Amino acid sequence: MKDRETYEQLVSSYYGLVYKYCLVKLAYDDTAATECTNDTFMILADKIDSLALGGNVAGWLIKTARFCILKYNEREKRYLSRIVLPEDDDVFEHIEDDSPGVEERVIAAASESETLKRIENALDPAELELFRLRYLDEQNPTQIAAALDLPYTTARMRLKRLEAKLRRTLSGDGAPPRSAEKKRKRKK
Repeated sequence: MKDRETYEQLVSSYYGLVYKYCLVKLAYDDTAATECTNDTFMILADKIDSLALGGNVAGWLIKTARFCILKYNEREKRYLSRIVLPEDDDVFEHIEDDSPGVEERVIAAASESETLKRIENALDPAELELFRLRYLDEQNPTQIAAALDLPYTTARMRLKRLEAKLRRTLSGDGAPPRSAEKKRKRKK
């Protein structure tokens, strides 16, 4: 009975701390943070009898939460690795036509099977995964960073590079990315 009271006291004292830690580490994905926080406290419930909780309880919980986050990310990667880019022409029907810039051109062009094949042939597997997350799953850069276990800035840079590559691929003439055009104009 004492262990149950200790457990309930630890949950009420540290749940918010562990949740906030998970939320930050999982790019503010509330569902993932809740799952990892609950997993952390389930491990605590399983091990409460064998733990000596006199010392740094918060440190132990954070270390356990980090382990749960790693397991969560591994599960997500395994799930994502099983997803294959579909080859149907109607794949892009669920994406809105009012998306700006390169997205609009990708959606319009991808309705043709030949164009989709050109995109698939132009992109390496990592870029295909980014393409799928951004244009098919309509995820934002924060979600993509979390899904690929990348820092936010790295995900943004890879998306910019992907957009430039798609722009060149869809223009068909090997045109440089828009940022290179701007640099050339500034030099003149």
